[in-house]
Amino acid sequence: MAELEFLAANPNEYRDSTISVLLPDGPIVRVADVSYLFITSKCPLLSYTFESSLDGGYQACIEVTSEAAMVRLLRYIYTDSYLTSDEESTLNISLLTHVETYKIARDYDLPALQLAANSSLTRAVEISCSVPNPPSGLCDTIRFVYKHLAAEQCLLDTLLNYCVSAFRYHRFGTDPEFQRVAFEIPKFHQDICITNHERDFQDEGKSMSPQSVSSAHSTQAPRTLLQCLPLVHTTGR
Repeated sequence: MAELEFLAANPNEYRDSTISVLLPDGPIVRVADVSYLFITSKCPLLSYTFESSLDGGYQACIEVTSEAAMVRLLRYIYTDSYLTSDEESTLNISLLTHVETYKIARDYDLPALQLAANSSLTRAVEISCSVPNPPSGLCDTIRFVYKHLAAEQCLLDTLLNYCVSAFRYHRFGTDPEFQRVAFEIPKFHQDICITNHERDFQDEGKSMSPQSVSSAHSTQAPRTLLQCLPLVHTTGR
């Protein structure tokens, strides 16, 4: 498994455990040289999955959404951060990293890690509003959140408000992948239309000059996204 160099920073006597990771598409990835002591002290819920092995150490078998999510969890347990130092300074990684980390943190009752992942997601989309292209992994992130984290309103609000505020700037109305996501996930299309309506209502309630009103709305989605997302089926909504 890649990017596990932090495991080697501990003395050999603490490398007494192995985790078998079950991935959604079937394969099993094994992570060796894990410290049961570290797991117990930082993530008690995960430690409950371990049992004694024949070699005198410990072993566990868990299901995760991806290999990368497991790496992020272990990095947090060992270093107190799920991001590398370079990633923390630039956030130049896929948005999917943050929401996958949020989910595994929720699954193993790590509220501090959930908060960190949510904060990083928010920072990443804020940064993306000032660059010409959408953040990496946006559409996969939307799919993941609506599949696994649809009840997490904080994540939905972050993504929906970004999509509306950057709709024209990042040309989502002519982006085939974005249109495909809206077609695949009717609830997302419905939510983005509702968010657009709510933002318009809030903006129109402010005292603005005609110039500022024009500027504010030029970066937002049109009043009906149906005009810009022709591939979306709207019947039954």
